[in-house]
Amino acid sequence: MPPIARRSTSTRTLAAGLPAVLGLSLCLAPLTAAGQDLVVSPPDHHADVHPAVGADRSADGASLHGHNPLLELSDRFADVADRVRPSVVYIDVAQSRTAQAAPRVDEDALRRLPPQMREFFRQQPDREQRPNLRQRRSSGSGWVWDDAGHIITNAHVVKNADRVTVRTADGRSARAEVLGLDESTDVAVLKIDPDGLRLQPAERAAQEARQGQLVFAFGSPFRQQFSMSQGIVSGVDRMTGILGSRGFESFIQTDAAINPGNSGGPLTDAAGRVLGMNSAILSRTGAFAGIGFAIPLEVLEPVVDQLLDTGQVRRGQLGIRITDEPALVRSFGVTRGVVVDDVLPGTPAEQAGLAVGDVIVAVDGDATPSVHVLRAKIGSLRPDTPVELTLVRSGERMNLTARVGASTEVASTAAPDAAPAEAVDRLTRLGLGEVQALDRDLAEEAGLDLRRGVLVGAVEPGSPAFFSGVRPGVVIVSVMGERVNTPRQLAEAFDGYETGDPVRLRIARPDGALTYVVIEMPEDFENAE
Repeated sequence: MPPIARRSTSTRTLAAGLPAVLGLSLCLAPLTAAGQDLVVSPPDHHADVHPAVGADRSADGASLHGHNPLLELSDRFADVADRVRPSVVYIDVAQSRTAQAAPRVDEDALRRLPPQMREFFRQQPDREQRPNLRQRRSSGSGWVWDDAGHIITNAHVVKNADRVTVRTADGRSARAEVLGLDESTDVAVLKIDPDGLRLQPAERAAQEARQGQLVFAFGSPFRQQFSMSQGIVSGVDRMTGILGSRGFESFIQTDAAINPGNSGGPLTDAAGRVLGMNSAILSRTGAFAGIGFAIPLEVLEPVVDQLLDTGQVRRGQLGIRITDEPALVRSFGVTRGVVVDDVLPGTPAEQAGLAVGDVIVAVDGDATPSVHVLRAKIGSLRPDTPVELTLVRSGERMNLTARVGASTEVASTAAPDAAPAEAVDRLTRLGLGEVQALDRDLAEEAGLDLRRGVLVGAVEPGSPAFFSGVRPGVVIVSVMGERVNTPRQLAEAFDGYETGDPVRLRIARPDGALTYVVIEMPEDFENAE
Protein backbone atom coordinates (compact mmCIF):
# COMPACT_ATOMS: atom_id res chain seq x y z
CA MET A 1 0.00 0.00 0.00
CA PRO A 2 1.47 3.39 -0.94
CA PRO A 3 2.02 5.96 1.81
CA ILE A 4 -1.06 7.96 2.70
CA ALA A 5 -0.33 11.66 2.96
CA ARG A 6 -1.76 13.43 5.97
CA ARG A 7 -1.72 17.07 6.85
CA SER A 8 -2.25 18.93 10.07
CA THR A 9 -1.63 22.34 11.50
CA SER A 10 0.03 22.67 14.83
CA THR A 11 -0.32 24.61 17.99
CA ARG A 12 -0.36 23.18 21.44
CA THR A 13 -3.64 23.07 23.27
CA LEU A 14 -4.38 23.01 26.96
CA ALA A 15 -7.60 21.03 27.21
CA ALA A 16 -9.66 22.92 29.78
CA GLY A 17 -11.53 20.43 31.90
CA LEU A 18 -11.19 18.71 35.25
CA PRO A 19 -8.60 20.26 37.57
CA ALA A 20 -4.83 20.39 37.37
CA VAL A 21 -3.82 18.16 34.47
CA LEU A 22 -3.57 19.95 31.14
CA GLY A 23 -2.70 18.06 27.96
CA LEU A 24 -0.25 19.16 25.30
CA SER A 25 -1.22 18.78 21.68
CA LEU A 26 -0.63 19.98 18.17
CA CYS A 27 -4.23 20.56 17.15
CA LEU A 28 -5.31 19.34 13.75
CA ALA A 29 -7.75 21.32 11.70
CA PRO A 30 -8.32 19.95 8.18
CA LEU A 31 -9.41 22.51 5.62
CA THR A 32 -11.86 20.02 4.15
CA ALA A 33 -14.54 17.96 5.82
CA ALA A 34 -15.86 14.68 4.46
CA GLY A 35 -14.21 15.39 1.13
CA GLN A 36 -15.89 18.75 0.65
CA ASP A 37 -13.91 21.86 -0.24
CA LEU A 38 -13.93 24.80 2.10
CA VAL A 39 -15.98 27.52 0.36
CA VAL A 40 -16.03 31.18 1.27
CA SER A 41 -19.26 32.64 -0.06
CA PRO A 42 -19.34 36.18 -1.47
CA PRO A 43 -22.01 38.63 -0.32
CA ASP A 44 -25.32 38.68 -2.17
CA HIS A 45 -24.63 40.65 -5.37
CA HIS A 46 -28.25 41.82 -5.42
CA ALA A 47 -27.94 43.57 -2.08
CA ASP A 48 -27.75 47.34 -1.98
CA VAL A 49 -24.26 48.56 -1.21
CA HIS A 50 -23.75 51.89 0.50
CA PRO A 51 -20.36 53.50 1.10
CA ALA A 52 -19.32 53.63 4.75
CA VAL A 53 -19.10 57.02 6.36
CA GLY A 54 -15.59 58.39 5.98
CA ALA A 55 -14.58 55.67 3.49
CA ASP A 56 -13.54 58.13 0.75
CA ARG A 57 -9.79 58.49 0.89
CA SER A 58 -7.18 60.26 -1.14
CA ALA A 59 -4.30 58.44 -2.85
CA ASP A 60 -2.01 58.81 0.16
CA GLY A 61 -4.61 57.25 2.50
CA ALA A 62 -5.71 60.46 4.25
CA SER A 63 -9.40 60.98 4.87
CA LEU A 64 -11.05 63.42 2.45
CA HIS A 65 -13.09 64.62 5.41
CA GLY A 66 -10.12 65.69 7.52
CA HIS A 67 -8.07 64.09 10.25
CA ASN A 68 -9.19 60.54 11.06
CA PRO A 69 -7.34 58.90 13.97
CA LEU A 70 -8.87 55.50 13.18
CA LEU A 71 -7.39 55.54 9.70
CA GLU A 72 -4.04 56.56 11.13
CA LEU A 73 -4.21 53.70 13.64
CA SER A 74 -5.13 51.30 10.83
CA ASP A 75 -2.12 52.48 8.84
CA ARG A 76 0.17 51.92 11.82
CA PHE A 77 -1.11 48.35 12.16
CA ALA A 78 -0.42 47.80 8.46
CA ASP A 79 3.09 49.19 8.96
CA VAL A 80 3.72 46.55 11.62
CA ALA A 81 2.59 43.83 9.21
CA ASP A 82 4.93 45.16 6.49
CA ARG A 83 7.80 45.22 8.94
CA VAL A 84 7.33 41.76 10.45
CA ARG A 85 6.04 39.65 7.54
CA PRO A 86 9.43 39.20 5.79
CA SER A 87 10.88 37.63 8.95
CA VAL A 88 8.04 35.07 9.38
CA VAL A 89 8.23 31.61 7.79
CA TYR A 90 5.77 28.80 7.14
CA ILE A 91 7.01 25.35 8.19
CA ASP A 92 5.83 22.15 6.50
CA VAL A 93 6.68 18.90 8.32
CA ALA A 94 6.53 15.34 7.02
CA GLN A 95 6.81 12.35 9.32
CA SER A 96 6.62 8.70 8.30
CA ARG A 97 5.29 6.21 10.75
CA THR A 98 4.08 2.63 10.78
CA ALA A 99 0.53 2.00 11.89
CA GLN A 100 0.33 0.58 15.40
CA ALA A 101 0.05 -3.18 15.51
CA ALA A 102 -2.62 -4.81 17.60
CA PRO A 103 -1.50 -7.60 19.93
CA ARG A 104 -1.99 -11.17 18.81
CA VAL A 105 -5.02 -13.04 20.11
CA ASP A 106 -4.39 -14.68 23.49
CA GLU A 107 -6.27 -17.99 23.31
CA ASP A 108 -5.99 -18.58 27.05
CA ALA A 109 -7.63 -15.24 27.74
CA LEU A 110 -10.34 -15.91 25.14
CA ARG A 111 -11.38 -19.14 26.82
CA ARG A 112 -12.30 -17.14 29.93
CA LEU A 113 -14.69 -14.90 27.99
CA PRO A 114 -18.39 -15.51 27.18
CA PRO A 115 -18.84 -17.32 23.82
CA GLN A 116 -20.16 -14.26 21.95
CA MET A 117 -17.23 -12.09 23.01
CA ARG A 118 -14.78 -14.93 22.30
CA GLU A 119 -15.92 -15.12 18.68
CA PHE A 120 -15.80 -11.35 18.28
CA PHE A 121 -12.18 -11.08 19.37
CA ARG A 122 -11.12 -14.05 17.24
CA GLN A 123 -12.40 -12.18 14.18
CA GLN A 124 -10.23 -9.12 14.81
CA PRO A 125 -7.60 -8.57 12.10
CA ASP A 126 -4.03 -9.40 13.00
CA ARG A 127 -2.40 -6.08 12.27
CA GLU A 128 1.06 -7.49 12.89
CA GLN A 129 0.67 -9.32 9.59
CA ARG A 130 -0.08 -6.17 7.57
CA PRO A 131 2.28 -3.29 8.36
CA ASN A 132 1.04 -0.01 6.98
CA LEU A 133 3.43 2.86 6.36
CA ARG A 134 1.76 6.23 6.56
CA GLN A 135 3.01 9.76 6.19
CA ARG A 136 1.74 12.47 8.50
CA ARG A 137 1.90 16.03 7.25
CA SER A 138 1.69 18.92 9.67
CA SER A 139 2.53 22.58 9.63
CA GLY A 140 3.57 25.39 11.91
CA SER A 141 5.30 28.73 11.89
CA GLY A 142 8.70 30.17 12.67
CA TRP A 143 10.80 33.29 12.35
CA VAL A 144 14.24 34.27 11.09
CA TRP A 145 16.87 34.54 13.82
CA ASP A 146 19.82 35.75 11.74
CA ASP A 147 20.98 36.16 8.15
CA ALA A 148 22.97 32.89 8.38
CA GLY A 149 19.73 30.95 7.87
CA HIS A 150 18.80 30.03 11.44
CA ILE A 151 15.05 29.71 12.01
CA ILE A 152 13.34 29.56 15.41
CA THR A 153 10.19 27.55 16.05
CA ASN A 154 8.57 25.33 18.70
CA ALA A 155 10.10 21.96 19.52
CA HIS A 156 6.67 20.35 19.20
CA VAL A 157 6.37 21.55 15.60
CA VAL A 158 9.43 19.65 14.34
CA LYS A 159 9.88 16.82 16.85
CA ASN A 160 10.40 13.44 15.10
CA ALA A 161 10.22 15.09 11.68
CA ASP A 162 11.61 13.19 8.68
CA ARG A 163 11.56 16.23 6.44
CA VAL A 164 11.14 19.94 7.22
CA THR A 165 10.53 22.56 4.55
CA VAL A 166 10.60 26.29 5.24
CA ARG A 167 8.74 28.77 3.05
CA THR A 168 9.44 32.49 3.24
CA ALA A 169 6.91 35.27 2.78
CA ASP A 170 8.05 35.87 -0.82
CA GLY A 171 7.13 32.29 -1.75
CA ARG A 172 10.61 30.73 -1.80
CA SER A 173 11.19 27.35 -0.17
CA ALA A 174 14.19 25.52 1.28
CA ARG A 175 14.78 22.24 3.08
CA ALA A 176 15.67 22.71 6.74
CA GLU A 177 17.84 20.79 9.18
CA VAL A 178 16.86 20.55 12.84
CA LEU A 179 20.03 21.69 14.64
CA GLY A 180 18.62 21.10 18.09
CA LEU A 181 15.50 21.29 20.22
CA ASP A 182 14.74 21.66 23.89
CA GLU A 183 11.43 20.23 25.01
CA SER A 184 11.72 21.74 28.50
CA THR A 185 11.10 25.17 26.96
CA ASP A 186 9.52 24.01 23.65
CA VAL A 187 12.20 25.75 21.57
CA ALA A 188 13.85 24.44 18.39
CA VAL A 189 16.48 25.83 16.02
CA LEU A 190 16.43 25.02 12.30
CA LYS A 191 19.06 25.76 9.65
CA ILE A 192 18.42 26.53 5.98
CA ASP A 193 20.82 27.50 3.21
CA PRO A 194 20.39 31.28 2.89
CA ASP A 195 21.74 31.40 -0.68
CA GLY A 196 19.06 32.64 -3.05
CA LEU A 197 16.76 33.63 -0.20
CA ARG A 198 16.03 37.14 0.98
CA LEU A 199 16.08 36.54 4.71
CA GLN A 200 15.19 39.36 7.06
CA PRO A 201 16.06 38.62 10.70
CA ALA A 202 13.34 39.62 13.15
CA GLU A 203 14.06 42.58 15.38
CA ARG A 204 13.96 41.61 19.06
CA ALA A 205 12.52 43.77 21.83
CA ALA A 206 14.86 45.09 24.51
CA GLN A 207 12.11 45.26 27.15
CA GLU A 208 10.03 42.41 28.57
CA ALA A 209 6.30 42.21 27.91
CA ARG A 210 4.03 44.21 30.23
CA GLN A 211 0.41 43.56 31.10
CA GLY A 212 -1.88 45.67 28.92
CA GLN A 213 0.72 46.10 26.16
CA LEU A 214 -0.53 46.00 22.56
CA VAL A 215 0.75 42.90 20.74
CA PHE A 216 0.47 41.14 17.38
CA ALA A 217 0.62 37.37 16.75
CA PHE A 218 2.01 36.22 13.39
CA GLY A 219 1.90 32.77 11.81
CA SER A 220 -0.11 30.45 9.60
CA PRO A 221 -3.28 29.39 11.46
CA PHE A 222 -5.08 26.53 9.71
CA ARG A 223 -2.46 26.95 6.93
CA GLN A 224 -3.65 30.49 6.19
CA GLN A 225 -0.07 31.53 5.64
CA PHE A 226 1.50 34.69 7.06
CA SER A 227 -1.56 35.82 8.97
CA MET A 228 -1.64 38.46 11.69
CA SER A 229 -3.90 38.99 14.72
CA GLN A 230 -3.96 41.71 17.35
CA GLY A 231 -4.59 41.85 21.08
CA ILE A 232 -2.97 42.78 24.36
CA VAL A 233 -0.77 41.13 26.95
CA SER A 234 -3.34 39.68 29.34
CA GLY A 235 -0.77 38.54 31.87
CA VAL A 236 2.87 37.55 32.35
CA ASP A 237 4.76 34.83 34.22
CA ARG A 238 1.97 32.32 33.58
CA MET A 239 2.42 28.71 34.68
CA THR A 240 0.25 26.12 32.89
CA GLY A 241 1.90 22.76 33.53
CA ILE A 242 1.80 22.03 29.80
CA LEU A 243 5.53 21.24 29.68
CA GLY A 244 5.37 18.78 32.55
CA SER A 245 7.28 18.62 35.80
CA ARG A 246 10.62 19.15 34.05
CA GLY A 247 9.46 22.08 31.98
CA PHE A 248 10.54 25.68 32.46
CA GLU A 249 7.49 27.92 32.10
CA SER A 250 6.93 31.63 32.45
CA PHE A 251 4.48 32.31 29.61
CA ILE A 252 3.12 35.55 28.26
CA GLN A 253 -0.68 35.30 28.18
CA THR A 254 -2.42 37.13 25.33
CA ASP A 255 -5.86 37.49 23.80
CA ALA A 256 -4.40 37.92 20.30
CA ALA A 257 -5.89 35.04 18.31
CA ILE A 258 -3.59 31.99 18.27
CA ASN A 259 -4.87 28.92 16.44
CA PRO A 260 -3.52 25.61 15.10
CA GLY A 261 -0.63 26.51 12.82
CA ASN A 262 0.41 29.62 14.78
CA SER A 263 2.88 27.62 16.87
CA GLY A 264 6.41 28.96 16.47
CA GLY A 265 5.36 32.33 15.07
CA PRO A 266 6.48 35.57 16.71
CA LEU A 267 4.47 37.66 19.15
CA THR A 268 5.54 41.26 18.61
CA ASP A 269 5.03 44.66 20.17
CA ALA A 270 3.49 47.66 18.41
CA ALA A 271 6.83 48.41 16.75
CA GLY A 272 7.11 44.91 15.29
CA ARG A 273 9.81 43.76 17.73
CA VAL A 274 9.64 40.16 18.96
CA LEU A 275 8.49 39.79 22.58
CA GLY A 276 8.00 36.03 22.48
CA MET A 277 6.99 32.98 20.44
CA ASN A 278 3.43 31.63 20.12
CA SER A 279 3.23 28.22 21.75
CA ALA A 280 -0.09 27.15 23.28
CA ILE A 281 -3.77 27.89 23.80
CA LEU A 282 -6.25 27.13 26.55
CA SER A 283 -9.34 25.69 24.89
CA ARG A 284 -12.10 23.10 25.20
CA THR A 285 -12.37 22.70 21.43
CA GLY A 286 -8.81 22.95 20.10
CA ALA A 287 -9.49 26.36 18.55
CA PHE A 288 -8.79 29.79 20.02
CA ALA A 289 -10.96 30.74 23.00
CA GLY A 290 -9.38 34.02 24.06
CA ILE A 291 -6.40 32.66 25.99
CA GLY A 292 -3.10 32.08 24.24
CA PHE A 293 0.44 31.64 25.53
CA ALA A 294 3.82 32.70 24.18
CA ILE A 295 7.34 31.85 25.34
CA PRO A 296 9.01 35.10 26.44
CA LEU A 297 12.10 36.24 24.56
CA GLU A 298 14.11 36.29 27.79
CA VAL A 299 13.41 32.55 28.22
CA LEU A 300 14.07 31.43 24.66
CA GLU A 301 17.15 33.57 23.86
CA PRO A 302 19.60 31.73 26.15
CA VAL A 303 18.19 28.40 24.95
CA VAL A 304 18.73 29.37 21.32
CA ASP A 305 22.28 30.53 22.08
CA GLN A 306 23.15 27.14 23.61
CA LEU A 307 21.52 25.18 20.80
CA LEU A 308 23.51 27.18 18.26
CA ASP A 309 26.75 26.65 20.17
CA THR A 310 26.50 23.00 21.16
CA GLY A 311 23.18 21.56 19.94
CA GLN A 312 22.09 20.88 23.51
CA VAL A 313 21.03 22.83 26.59
CA ARG A 314 22.75 22.68 29.96
CA ARG A 315 20.76 24.24 32.76
CA GLY A 316 21.82 26.21 35.77
CA GLN A 317 20.86 25.47 39.35
CA LEU A 318 21.49 26.97 42.79
CA GLY A 319 21.03 23.96 45.04
CA ILE A 320 18.05 25.07 47.12
CA ARG A 321 14.59 23.79 47.97
CA ILE A 322 11.97 26.51 47.67
CA THR A 323 8.28 27.26 48.14
CA ASP A 324 5.96 30.14 47.29
CA GLU A 325 3.04 29.24 49.59
CA PRO A 326 1.33 32.64 50.03
CA ALA A 327 0.71 32.50 53.78
CA LEU A 328 4.31 31.46 54.42
CA VAL A 329 5.67 34.24 52.21
CA ARG A 330 3.52 36.84 54.00
CA SER A 331 4.71 35.58 57.37
CA PHE A 332 8.16 36.92 56.46
CA GLY A 333 6.69 40.37 55.80
CA VAL A 334 6.93 39.98 52.02
CA THR A 335 4.01 40.23 49.60
CA ARG A 336 5.44 38.11 46.79
CA GLY A 337 8.60 36.03 46.63
CA VAL A 338 10.09 32.57 47.05
CA VAL A 339 11.05 31.19 50.45
CA VAL A 340 14.22 29.10 50.82
CA ASP A 341 13.23 25.86 52.59
CA ASP A 342 16.65 24.23 52.50
CA VAL A 343 20.17 24.93 51.26
CA LEU A 344 21.98 21.84 50.02
CA PRO A 345 25.59 21.46 51.17
CA GLY A 346 28.39 22.17 48.72
CA THR A 347 26.12 24.00 46.27
CA PRO A 348 26.37 27.48 44.72
CA ALA A 349 23.63 28.63 47.12
CA GLU A 350 25.65 27.62 50.18
CA GLN A 351 28.81 29.19 48.76
CA ALA A 352 26.95 32.44 48.09
CA GLY A 353 25.65 32.58 51.68
CA LEU A 354 21.95 31.83 51.12
CA ALA A 355 20.19 30.66 54.27
CA VAL A 356 16.98 28.89 55.21
CA GLY A 357 14.24 31.50 55.64
CA ASP A 358 15.59 33.88 53.02
CA VAL A 359 12.91 35.17 50.65
CA ILE A 360 14.22 35.64 47.10
CA VAL A 361 12.32 38.49 45.46
CA ALA A 362 14.40 39.13 42.32
CA VAL A 363 17.10 37.64 40.06
CA ASP A 364 19.30 40.12 38.21
CA GLY A 365 16.69 42.77 38.93
CA ASP A 366 13.76 40.75 37.55
CA ALA A 367 11.01 39.95 40.07
CA THR A 368 10.55 36.33 41.13
CA PRO A 369 6.98 36.16 42.46
CA SER A 370 6.71 32.38 42.24
CA VAL A 371 8.70 29.15 42.19
CA HIS A 372 8.18 28.59 38.46
CA VAL A 373 9.46 32.07 37.59
CA LEU A 374 12.59 31.65 39.72
CA ARG A 375 13.16 28.16 38.35
CA ALA A 376 12.76 29.36 34.76
CA LYS A 377 15.18 32.26 35.24
CA ILE A 378 17.90 30.16 36.89
CA GLY A 379 17.35 27.22 34.54
CA SER A 380 17.80 29.43 31.49
CA LEU A 381 21.32 30.40 32.61
CA ARG A 382 24.43 28.52 31.62
CA PRO A 383 26.47 26.89 34.39
CA ASP A 384 29.12 29.17 35.90
CA THR A 385 27.10 32.31 35.10
CA PRO A 386 27.18 34.90 37.92
CA VAL A 387 23.74 36.01 39.06
CA GLU A 388 22.61 38.68 41.53
CA LEU A 389 19.94 37.55 43.98
CA THR A 390 17.80 40.14 45.76
CA LEU A 391 16.36 38.74 48.97
CA VAL A 392 14.74 39.68 52.25
CA ARG A 393 16.41 38.32 55.41
CA SER A 394 15.06 39.14 58.86
CA GLY A 395 13.10 42.02 57.39
CA GLU A 396 16.13 43.55 55.66
CA ARG A 397 16.55 43.73 51.89
CA MET A 398 19.96 42.65 50.60
CA ASN A 399 21.80 41.39 47.52
CA LEU A 400 23.99 38.31 47.11
CA THR A 401 25.97 37.15 44.10
CA ALA A 402 25.96 33.46 43.26
CA ARG A 403 27.68 31.55 40.47
CA VAL A 404 25.13 29.20 38.92
CA GLY A 405 26.02 25.51 39.10
CA ALA A 406 25.36 22.80 36.53
CA SER A 407 22.18 20.78 36.68
CA THR A 408 22.52 17.03 36.40
CA GLU A 409 20.01 17.12 33.53
CA VAL A 410 21.12 17.91 29.98
CA ALA A 411 18.33 19.33 27.81
CA SER A 412 15.04 17.64 28.75
CA THR A 413 12.45 15.06 27.95
CA ALA A 414 8.87 15.54 26.77
CA ALA A 415 6.13 15.93 29.33
CA PRO A 416 5.04 12.37 30.15
CA ASP A 417 1.37 13.23 29.76
CA ALA A 418 1.81 15.45 26.70
CA ALA A 419 -0.65 14.64 23.94
CA PRO A 420 0.70 14.25 20.38
CA ALA A 421 -0.13 16.31 17.33
CA GLU A 422 -3.46 14.76 16.49
CA ALA A 423 -4.72 14.28 20.06
CA VAL A 424 -7.39 16.97 20.29
CA ASP A 425 -8.81 16.38 16.81
CA ARG A 426 -8.65 12.58 17.00
CA LEU A 427 -10.17 12.20 20.45
CA THR A 428 -12.80 14.84 19.65
CA ARG A 429 -13.85 12.87 16.58
CA LEU A 430 -14.39 9.87 18.83
CA GLY A 431 -16.39 12.01 21.26
CA LEU A 432 -13.84 11.92 24.08
CA GLY A 433 -13.28 15.26 25.80
CA GLU A 434 -11.47 16.72 28.80
CA VAL A 435 -9.23 13.68 29.18
CA GLN A 436 -6.43 13.71 31.71
CA ALA A 437 -3.95 11.35 33.28
CA LEU A 438 -5.22 9.78 36.47
CA ASP A 439 -3.12 10.37 39.56
CA ARG A 440 -3.61 9.53 43.23
CA ASP A 441 -5.28 12.82 44.16
CA LEU A 442 -7.60 12.73 41.16
CA ALA A 443 -8.51 9.09 41.85
CA GLU A 444 -9.38 9.87 45.44
CA GLU A 445 -11.42 12.90 44.40
CA ALA A 446 -13.36 10.77 41.92
CA GLY A 447 -13.72 7.92 44.42
CA LEU A 448 -11.83 5.48 42.20
CA ASP A 449 -9.75 2.57 43.48
CA LEU A 450 -7.23 3.03 40.65
CA ARG A 451 -3.83 4.62 40.30
CA ARG A 452 -3.26 4.63 36.53
CA GLY A 453 -5.33 5.30 33.43
CA VAL A 454 -6.96 8.18 31.55
CA LEU A 455 -9.99 9.86 33.12
CA VAL A 456 -12.70 10.96 30.67
CA GLY A 457 -14.32 14.25 31.68
CA ALA A 458 -16.81 14.65 28.83
CA VAL A 459 -18.45 12.50 26.14
CA GLU A 460 -20.22 14.00 23.13
CA PRO A 461 -23.80 12.65 22.82
CA GLY A 462 -24.26 10.65 19.63
CA SER A 463 -20.51 10.11 19.18
CA PRO A 464 -18.79 6.74 18.66
CA ALA A 465 -17.63 6.79 22.29
CA PHE A 466 -21.17 7.54 23.49
CA PHE A 467 -22.69 4.67 21.51
CA SER A 468 -20.02 2.30 22.85
CA GLY A 469 -21.13 3.04 26.41
CA VAL A 470 -18.36 5.39 27.50
CA ARG A 471 -19.65 8.09 29.85
CA PRO A 472 -18.07 10.98 31.77
CA GLY A 473 -16.23 9.74 34.82
CA VAL A 474 -14.98 6.45 33.38
CA VAL A 475 -11.27 5.66 33.29
CA ILE A 476 -9.81 4.14 30.12
CA VAL A 477 -7.31 1.53 31.27
CA SER A 478 -6.23 -0.04 27.97
CA VAL A 479 -6.82 0.04 24.21
CA MET A 480 -6.62 -3.30 22.40
CA GLY A 481 -4.81 -4.76 25.40
CA GLU A 482 -2.18 -2.00 25.60
CA ARG A 483 -2.13 0.02 28.83
CA VAL A 484 -2.76 3.77 28.48
CA ASN A 485 -1.79 6.06 31.34
CA THR A 486 -1.70 9.49 29.68
CA PRO A 487 -3.67 11.45 27.05
CA ARG A 488 -0.65 11.03 24.74
CA GLN A 489 -0.77 7.26 25.00
CA LEU A 490 -4.54 7.24 24.54
CA ALA A 491 -4.37 9.29 21.34
CA GLU A 492 -1.48 7.24 19.93
CA ALA A 493 -3.33 4.00 20.71
CA PHE A 494 -5.75 4.82 17.87
CA ASP A 495 -2.95 5.12 15.30
CA GLY A 496 -3.44 3.06 12.17
CA TYR A 497 -7.12 2.30 12.53
CA GLU A 498 -9.50 3.11 9.71
CA THR A 499 -13.17 3.76 9.15
CA GLY A 500 -15.29 0.93 10.54
CA ASP A 501 -12.51 -0.74 12.52
CA PRO A 502 -13.71 -1.96 15.95
CA VAL A 503 -11.30 -0.94 18.72
CA ARG A 504 -11.56 -2.60 22.12
CA LEU A 505 -11.25 -0.52 25.30
CA ARG A 506 -10.96 -1.71 28.87
CA ILE A 507 -12.66 0.83 31.11
CA ALA A 508 -13.34 1.29 34.80
CA ARG A 509 -16.74 2.73 35.64
CA PRO A 510 -17.22 5.15 38.55
CA ASP A 511 -18.48 2.28 40.72
CA GLY A 512 -15.15 0.52 40.19
CA ALA A 513 -16.48 -2.17 37.82
CA LEU A 514 -14.07 -3.08 35.01
CA THR A 515 -15.57 -3.88 31.63
CA TYR A 516 -14.86 -3.94 27.90
CA VAL A 517 -16.43 -1.61 25.33
CA VAL A 518 -15.87 -1.46 21.58
CA ILE A 519 -15.67 1.82 19.67
CA GLU A 520 -16.21 1.67 15.92
CA MET A 521 -14.00 4.13 14.08
CA PRO A 522 -16.05 6.89 12.42
CA GLU A 523 -16.15 7.76 8.73
CA ASP A 524 -12.86 9.07 7.30
CA PHE A 525 -11.13 8.46 10.65
CA GLU A 526 -7.89 7.58 8.87
CA ASN A 527 -7.94 11.05 7.28
CA ALA A 528 -8.58 12.91 10.52
CA GLU A 529 -5.03 14.22 10.56
